[in-house]
Amino acid sequence: MADKTQERALVEMARKLYPWFPPGQIIDHEAPDFLLIDGADRIGIEVTQLFQPPKHGSQYPPHEVARFHRRVMEIAGRRAASMRPLDVLVYFSYRHHMNDAEASAQALNDFVQTHPCGTYEMLDGVPHGFSVVRVAEPLANEIPRWHCLDSGETLGVNPEMLSAVIREKNHRLPMYRANVGRVWLLIASSFWQFASNFYVPGEVETWRCDFDFDKVLLLSYESGVFNLQQAHSLSADPG
Repeated sequence: MADKTQERALVEMARKLYPWFPPGQIIDHEAPDFLLIDGADRIGIEVTQLFQPPKHGSQYPPHEVARFHRRVMEIAGRRAASMRPLDVLVYFSYRHHMNDAEASAQALNDFVQTHPCGTYEMLDGVPHGFSVVRVAEPLANEIPRWHCLDSGETLGVNPEMLSAVIREKNHRLPMYRANVGRVWLLIASSFWQFASNFYVPGEVETWRCDFDFDKVLLLSYESGVFNLQQAHSLSADPG
């Protein structure tokens, strides 16, 4: 994760939902992402997020696809400043290639300029990479916008998925500990539309995970915060 504002929002949500979250001031830091300071007591907090793997034959994971789609709409919206105010909503197709946001935005602008208000699909000749384009007059007291929605499915969190995320961060733990003694890992899910849409099964509290962090928390928007149970130290594993 790179968005410090989003990372902080996740930490603050974990603080709100986890009854045993210690008091103190949360300050920005690097390696780990934050420090929780309460007097002389310091806890480092590293934040990461679960994302769904690539699907439908794509080489890109859904969160990267969603970011590219938003980029296309931002460009199209800026270029529409000289057009009459419209509310444009699109769905992208799975065949959309993430190689030229500028060209995709221009194709969408050209299509909207030459078509009256209505809902258009692929059979209606929408530009390549789009599946649905809805053009509408803006509602009263609403700011016209160009936006998109992403579709997808809800996946279940599983032990293998958590282990992979923890393993990647666990390798960096010696660097974190060089900056602060105690370090927590916060894993967030279901906070980026379908790109991070997961449900957490109830048995997650019985799973045993390998990690050397002092605590690993799994944060779910729908289910709250889970304190993951430690199996044994990864550093003792010769593999």
